[in-house]
Amino acid sequence: MQKDIALKQLAEHEDVFAEIFNQLAFGGRQIVKPEELISVPTEAVVAEMDGVLREKRRDIVKADGNGQYYHLIFGLENQDHIDQTMPVRMMGYDLASYEKQIRQMAAVNQQEKRHVIDRLQKGQKLAPVISLVLYWGQETWESPRCLYDILDFPRDTEDVLKPLIPDYPINLVYMAKLTQGERERLSTDIRVLADYVACQNDRTERKNILQNHFHKVHHWKETLTALAAIAGDGRYKQMVQVLEEKVLPGSDGEEGVNMCEVLDDIFNDGREVGLKEGIKEGLTVLIKTCKEFGISRQDTLQRIMDGFAVSQEIAEEYVGLYW
Repeated sequence: MQKDIALKQLAEHEDVFAEIFNQLAFGGRQIVKPEELISVPTEAVVAEMDGVLREKRRDIVKADGNGQYYHLIFGLENQDHIDQTMPVRMMGYDLASYEKQIRQMAAVNQQEKRHVIDRLQKGQKLAPVISLVLYWGQETWESPRCLYDILDFPRDTEDVLKPLIPDYPINLVYMAKLTQGERERLSTDIRVLADYVACQNDRTERKNILQNHFHKVHHWKETLTALAAIAGDGRYKQMVQVLEEKVLPGSDGEEGVNMCEVLDDIFNDGREVGLKEGIKEGLTVLIKTCKEFGISRQDTLQRIMDGFAVSQEIAEEYVGLYW
């Protein structure tokens, strides 16, 4: 649950959301424009197997505006485990989105006192709904990817039945299996997470990626929180706490935040406040984080000496304790 929430908070940002669809669904075509996106209520009324209507929440739903209606509707789901019912689940979500549009149009028709026989008037069209599933797990998602994968067709009539039953494939992106080329097309903060899960089982490569690509982020708080959830590593969450006082306000913006500069800024605070208990706690996090980000031991040592105006002996003592 915490992982879902953390991923949702990052993907809620329009620049990240648009890039996910443009790069991972539309092959690089700039169909989704961040400045035109609006958030849409995530509640969806879905018919369960027992026939009872229940309200469920999608992770994120956004649309581009078109007066009182929409041009396109985009639904995004984050998954960290395999769901055998995913095709049926996505069918339910999409059906609910279409049904909601019909209800809205029918209400407008009624308000304008049109002669309503059907809920939709002749010529009225619905906005297409495009749903995408981001799978963040490491276990291979072998099945199901479409409705046929969970249907048991009678062998003697399968060839007759299949053409009459829509297959309903899901649009699934296996994040851990994105190629390096696919990841390199990502330029927003989602790149940090995509690189991490792709190299989650290779510590050396993971450190190289963090060192090369984690130097600047736009939504640093959400990115570090999501990274902490995916990695199961509390140090990234600790970094959020340490950095909040250093970068806020105004950290989210076009220029982004250079993480190395932030580290320098925190180290430099040592000149004024000294090695108090609070700084020691932050220093512990920073030394461990420098190691994870691929910053060399010697460079980390020099930063402590310069930032806190301490001797090499004291700096080596702290690095020895926390490296």
